[in-house]
Amino acid sequence: MQAMPDRVRLTGMRFSATHGVYDFERARPQTFVVDVTCELLSRPDSDELATTLDYAELARVIAADVTGEPVNLIESLAERIARTCLRHPLVGAVEVTVHKPNAVMPVRVDRHHRHHHQEPPRMTQADAFPNFHLDFDVDTLAGMVPIRSVVFSIGSNLGDRLGYLQGAVDSLRATPNLTVVDVSPVYETDPVGDVLDQPQFLNAVVRADSTLASPVLLERAQAIENAYRRTREVPGGPRTLDVDLIVVGERIKNTPLLTLPHPRAHERAFVLAPWLDIDPTAYVPERGPVAALLAGIDSSGVRRRDDLTIEI
Repeated sequence: MQAMPDRVRLTGMRFSATHGVYDFERARPQTFVVDVTCELLSRPDSDELATTLDYAELARVIAADVTGEPVNLIESLAERIARTCLRHPLVGAVEVTVHKPNAVMPVRVDRHHRHHHQEPPRMTQADAFPNFHLDFDVDTLAGMVPIRSVVFSIGSNLGDRLGYLQGAVDSLRATPNLTVVDVSPVYETDPVGDVLDQPQFLNAVVRADSTLASPVLLERAQAIENAYRRTREVPGGPRTLDVDLIVVGERIKNTPLLTLPHPRAHERAFVLAPWLDIDPTAYVPERGPVAALLAGIDSSGVRRRDDLTIEI
């Protein structure tokens, strides 16, 4: 029986680049995530790096491909990366996946390339050993986060409110490296804050597991809002869609762009009530259990709507 080829896999390589058809995509860098799996033609016959594929060097040249000359289509970008990988004499075939998570409609492109050298690879003593895979997670090496529980609060008080909430959940489900775990019941809530003369909101909470860093999760939330034409002319005013990042594991963060946990989540019944429905043990880092926080605030303006549902 012919042994399966050895593979070197680099996953979750994240870059900022300006690929795309539209002017705004060329004007402002977006996140691109690249996964590459290379099939090797032979196994190393010594412990020397020169006898195998140097994955650090491979990551470097892939970075140069992604951050180099912009292209219109990510299919073209995947082709460029695949051709670079195949230039290595030990690489017999390559699989490239390019994700564009912050696109208006999430995009993933897979490209499978096979190429065989004219000369068969030389056999070594290593061929007598069982096949193995070398999995190398570039995000982990770079200090990216492990899988953590993430909570989003979603809301809408303009137009097709329930449809916009469903769209937010669908967009989160389509996000690479993020898995939607649960979605709460829908609540109808009175406006809060400085602008009370506006329609009532529909609100829900989404729980997910993700390896994405918190700034990337915030970027994704804002991209989803923008896709549904969220405007911010009046702070706290009516909106088609809110996607607020509430917690990312137990992460504590306070920067001009992002505060975790969300600075007002502990005092908002429209966040705490649906969150408690799907996670009775939930708590807000540095604030306490969600159940206790909800019991300590006025929740009279928050009403559960069991006649409305969001699909997951």
